[in-house]
Amino acid sequence: MSAPPPTTTASSGSGGLLRALTALDMNAKVSREASVRTKGGAALSLLSLGLSLALLSREVAHYLEGEVTEKMEVDALRNASLRINFDVSFPGMPCAVVSLDAMDASGHTTLDILHDVFKQRLDGGGTPIGEREKGEANAVTNKETLLAEKQRAIAQGRLPPSAARVTGAPAPASAAAANAAAYCGDCYGAAPDGTCCNTCEEVRTAYRRKGWQFAMETVEQCKKEGYYGDMAAQLAAGEGCNIYGHVEVPRVAGNIHFAPGRGVQHAYSHMHDLLSFPPTAFNISHRIHSLSFGPYFPGAGNPLDGAERTLTDSSGMHQYFVKLVPTLYEPLPPAPPVSSHQFSVTEHLKRMDAAHLQSENNQGMLPGVFINYELSPLRMRIVEERRSFLHLLTRVCAIVGGVFTVMGILDTALYRLQAGGKASQPRSSMLGGLL
Repeated sequence: MSAPPPTTTASSGSGGLLRALTALDMNAKVSREASVRTKGGAALSLLSLGLSLALLSREVAHYLEGEVTEKMEVDALRNASLRINFDVSFPGMPCAVVSLDAMDASGHTTLDILHDVFKQRLDGGGTPIGEREKGEANAVTNKETLLAEKQRAIAQGRLPPSAARVTGAPAPASAAAANAAAYCGDCYGAAPDGTCCNTCEEVRTAYRRKGWQFAMETVEQCKKEGYYGDMAAQLAAGEGCNIYGHVEVPRVAGNIHFAPGRGVQHAYSHMHDLLSFPPTAFNISHRIHSLSFGPYFPGAGNPLDGAERTLTDSSGMHQYFVKLVPTLYEPLPPAPPVSSHQFSVTEHLKRMDAAHLQSENNQGMLPGVFINYELSPLRMRIVEERRSFLHLLTRVCAIVGGVFTVMGILDTALYRLQAGGKASQPRSSMLGGLL
């Protein structure tokens, strides 16, 4: 009797291996003849596809946006400047009255800031009047041009004849101009003998150097140039002012403040010439449209944006105490990093009446809005990082598997409930096919 061919043994061994491999299939298949399709199963299948697509699109978008991480570290930045952006409206303080000063702990003081600062007159209802004004726009350095501008103002009656003299300008041709150039205005004792103050601003500067209070309504030059008249007219009309722009200050603790009158620095004291203004000029009701320290970056929140404070029965000193946290925002390449600041704020109001403000013994109180700021020694570093592709792939698998598993369980439960728990036929749907 001959032995069986060896191929039979090989075929038997191969078949056993295939049967063993088939036994590892965790997703048992149901034949089409034994399956039942229902409208409910089709609805759940469409719902599963829609939900999966929605979650997958959000996950891909989240992957493309990147992940934001925040870290705290010591702020090692030195010898840098701080940019303060502001937009503030004073409904009861005309533009001819309000001024902006900056002071800091290093002793640096800037009075009546005009550079990159704009003023917009407002009527009683807050509607802009005329064109915006920029303080430095009227600064003329060319002496010939300055002389021509002054002569035009003299012809219109806005300046006295004495204002025609410009130091270093060409000699006037007419005898009248020569007489005007020879005129020497009074400095009212605020300058050494022989010093000429031919304009209101020159008298104001002399008073500022002396540290004296400046009352423009008593100065002849100011009356002739119309300074006091403009202020009185704006006050009588109930005008307000919107002042906005930015200032660059040293990156140390300090303050900027909006106050009536021009600032005077004398004997390490900061004062304002309040005697030049009537009590109605001390209304510090204000609205802060925006206030930020440094450039904008995504996610930045400024707690004072939209803040509005109204005083109806008195004036006062409204102080905001701002704690700055240096912030370095590093977006995804190729966007450059942004160095800015976040801040928290507290505030305090000290009320006072106008009679107390205009008295000589006002204990150094000054009506206005003060923004006092100091910097934290720690820096917040916000970094955008892109997730790995394997992380995205893991999330995709979790979303697809989770949605279809949950919908499959729900589909089976609904089918058994509908059949009264006696379903003798296997269920088949898109869910079953995919699983």
